[in-house]
Amino acid sequence: QFHKSHGRSRDALIFVTAIFDRRGRFVLGQEGSLALALRGGTLGKLVKSGIHTTLKLTLRPGTYRLREVVREDNQGLVTELNRVLVIP
Repeated sequence: QFHKSHGRSRDALIFVTAIFDRRGRFVLGQEGSLALALRGGTLGKLVKSGIHTTLKLTLRPGTYRLREVVREDNQGLVTELNRVLVIP
């Protein structure tokens, strides 16, 4: 849910990325945010395509677990993603 302000749909996303090794030990993490202030047409495109972001991290070869948590600001909704990463 976006809130309307000054003719735009507004919200903010907070991204927290954490990398863990095979033993579950924290390796590195990063936090980022994205403020959204969208006009009607842009909001329609976003609803269809979603949001695409890029994060660059440097890891040594090995197997890791990636955990991504995203929180949206207006309602405080949270979602998460867990993936195994294999760096050759």
